[in-house]
Amino acid sequence: MAQLNRQEMIDQIARQVAEHGNLPSEQRIKEIVNESITPYEERLRELEGRKFVHQSNGGRSIEGTRYARFYDATECRYWNADDVEFLHDLMEAAEDAKLSKRGRSEILRNWHAENNTRAMDTAESGYGAELIGVQYVGELWAAARERSVLFTQIPAFEMNAPSAYLPVEAAPPEMFLVSENTAADASDYGTTKTGSNRVLVTAYKFIIHQMFSGEMEEDSIIPYVPFLRRQAAWSLGYYSDSAVLNGDQTNAGTGNINSDNADPTDTKHYLAFDGLRHAAISDNTDNASDHSAAVISYDACRRLPKLMLDRTYLMDWGHPLNPNDLIYVANPELADEIGLLDETLTVDKYGPAATVLTGEVTKIGRHPLVSTVAMPLTETDGKANASGSAAYQLLAFNRLGSTVGWRRRVKFETERLPGRDQTRIVWSLRMGFNSYSPTGARSGIESVAVLYNIAAPS
Repeated sequence: MAQLNRQEMIDQIARQVAEHGNLPSEQRIKEIVNESITPYEERLRELEGRKFVHQSNGGRSIEGTRYARFYDATECRYWNADDVEFLHDLMEAAEDAKLSKRGRSEILRNWHAENNTRAMDTAESGYGAELIGVQYVGELWAAARERSVLFTQIPAFEMNAPSAYLPVEAAPPEMFLVSENTAADASDYGTTKTGSNRVLVTAYKFIIHQMFSGEMEEDSIIPYVPFLRRQAAWSLGYYSDSAVLNGDQTNAGTGNINSDNADPTDTKHYLAFDGLRHAAISDNTDNASDHSAAVISYDACRRLPKLMLDRTYLMDWGHPLNPNDLIYVANPELADEIGLLDETLTVDKYGPAATVLTGEVTKIGRHPLVSTVAMPLTETDGKANASGSAAYQLLAFNRLGSTVGWRRRVKFETERLPGRDQTRIVWSLRMGFNSYSPTGARSGIESVAVLYNIAAPS
């Protein structure tokens, strides 16, 4: 603001000199200065008198606190009650009255007490105490889902045990042509069976584990609160997508579709279960097509769904009644190339009534194409490694052909470690994933197809 005032004053004085050939009088210089700063003084008075009122979905207000004035430039919004509740939990975990003075300020303590007073006794378990501090976790998970382009498209269910079997369709019952029964002792019509099988979903635990030192006093950590929540949301969204897309339980020196030339670290998220790419590249290889290092074409994109036809069990995953059930997935570079093809339908042609999926960049036929950085660049065999993979890959999947199981939704916990003068932050969840197969074996999965070894345009 001061720099702008100075420049305005210089410009006005320069004009005076140019008009009169000499410097203006001292009185006139004072007038120029006053004229220049008056608008800014008025704006400052307006801001000082402004009431900062921000509320979360639960209606908790941070009006009148120092936190109401904090602005998150990246998200272009002021703090809300969920941000302050998150800060409170962090600082509460950092508190140890006997060993350290660090922890919640009086303002933060008072706000938490006032805004978490309920009609029921919050100190009594089962009557509201468990709800305090949970709201921002739900808000963060909603933000994570907004950042996800695949995970949110897959149906999910709640798991009542660490492993669950879900029934899946196999051969449908055959419909017979019969004649009318006219005799009292006529024989029963022939019977037919409904084929069925089951798919196993096992829950695996994922965590985000962070620590910060006691030197991060409240005034130091405050600017990082929106940053920590934003990064946690990004991580949950990205790794949820990556897990269902790139999952491969092959933990060996070769063979893993994400690390074909080295034994992956045992904590890699993609080791939990076999995902969508694995279904075509490793399980049912008839559903993987080599594009022979050619650049992408519209015809190649449109031929991919025909691999998803199961004539034995009369299931056509590649041509669903709802066109949005079939989703194409590409790395960002390939998605941009497909968007340049004359035959693709771009966003400007969808029309105002279209329902566009998160991350959708174009349509192939009637089906959405989404772009995600979770789709890796690969070698010519469709597997990625650390040796400079460069080939593109296009995946098509029917979202109804897979399922996500929840054993534990996202949970947030903090812990103070006085012996280290550190605070621990842990985000955790337990989930499982699998794709349907009429045979019960992953080699029978037909709801996924992959086009690999696609060259970048020269």
